[in-house]
Amino acid sequence: MHAAKKIIRRTIDEGLRGQLPDIHPVLQRVYIARGVQSASDIKHELNALLPFESLKNIKQAAQYLAKALAAQKRILIIGDFDADGATSAVLAVTA
Repeated sequence: MHAAKKIIRRTIDEGLRGQLPDIHPVLQRVYIARGVQSASDIKHELNALLPFESLKNIKQAAQYLAKALAAQKRILIIGDFDADGATSAVLAVTA
């Protein structure tokens, strides 16, 4: 027997809706419920990305990858099926 499912509405700060102009009200609600505080939090431009240096152990990962490539070792590339996962997997395989 399956447990009954229940929809739980998240409470949101309605005052934040004004921080997300020109966005459909449904998307405003989703973004605010997920902690978006302003339109700058959802920028899609390249310059809005976090710097790669902020990724944990990125220098060690880059060194490991460079050594593996220099030694012509095989590399297993795993990507998921969302837009960024598929794109990065294709980029890695192509490169």
